[in-house]
Amino acid sequence: MRNIWGTRDDERLTVNWNKLGQPDDKLATKLSSFIGTIVRDGKNAPLTYKNWHKVPAHYKDHIWALVQAQSDKNKASRAEQKYNHTTGTKSFPRVRKEQKNKLGHSPTRAHMFKVCYTKETGTPEGNESNDR
Repeated sequence: MRNIWGTRDDERLTVNWNKLGQPDDKLATKLSSFIGTIVRDGKNAPLTYKNWHKVPAHYKDHIWALVQAQSDKNKASRAEQKYNHTTGTKSFPRVRKEQKNKLGHSPTRAHMFKVCYTKETGTPEGNESNDR
């Protein structure tokens, strides 16, 4: 984020978008993370504190409760997923663009599924094959 916040006012980072209006290049993840830092609710942790140790305990307790609640929600959601994608932080639009460049035409949904849900070893990803 430092490189984004540290840019001069006359500098611009260009993010490419696909025809669906989704960012689809390397900067897509940075864009998402940057937007996330901007939209955080300041009521959870006011920006008036320069040192984390000086933030009052009630703010820290509230933040911890939010983190735990989100973690519980994520665990429940993850348990319901039949398949886990294998592309890491790379967005699907970015994978689609890379595949389009590689193939010379837009990839089918079936091809995208195979690319996004197959491990590097070539085996399919799925909860039934995991020891959970």
